[in-house]
Amino acid sequence: MLAARGATQFVVELGFCQSIFEGDSELVFQSLTLDSSPCSALGHIIKDTQSIASSLQAHSFSRIRSWGNTVAHVLAK
Repeated sequence: MLAARGATQFVVELGFCQSIFEGDSELVFQSLTLDSSPCSALGHIIKDTQSIASSLQAHSFSRIRSWGNTVAHVLAK
């Protein structure tokens, strides 16, 4: 969840107006795309991430299968 928040903040700081955020965590994807108020211990981070992303003209959160995220995993090592 912190990585998603950091990514949204980074995009805004770089001055982008639009972004597609991709990740392989179903939990993170569901948390960021549901309109309901999060009740978990991470609720404040979820709301903060959504708030930062909403400052963009257009954004979307997409879940990709972990095998489709091979490049990101290799770069992270």
